[in-house]
Amino acid sequence: MVKQTKKKKRDFFQVYGINGTSNIIQAKKKINIVRIDIMLGGMAEKKSWVVNLSKNKLLPIHRIPKVQFLKQYPGKRTQGIVVTFMGNIIKDIPSFGKESNNTCLLAMDNV
Repeated sequence: MVKQTKKKKRDFFQVYGINGTSNIIQAKKKINIVRIDIMLGGMAEKKSWVVNLSKNKLLPIHRIPKVQFLKQYPGKRTQGIVVTFMGNIIKDIPSFGKESNNTCLLAMDNV
């Protein structure tokens, strides 16, 4: 019998658009940014925080010509920026079945 090594689960996620990518880049959680694709001449390139990103040598930024960018992300509403990252972003919601009091669960976005 061949012993198989346990493989680490590597989940890659992509976020499209200016607001979502801004949140991922500024996240305080342990998120490993694999690459940032910026379309030349796109909406994102006009934002000052995106321009400042390209000066930061720590992040893997790829500036891609418009034709190639649109081929790579067809049909997506990217606004000219896509962030590919790895990290544990999914958490289980605790069970509230045994609670005797009324329980309210509040899910907040963009906090």
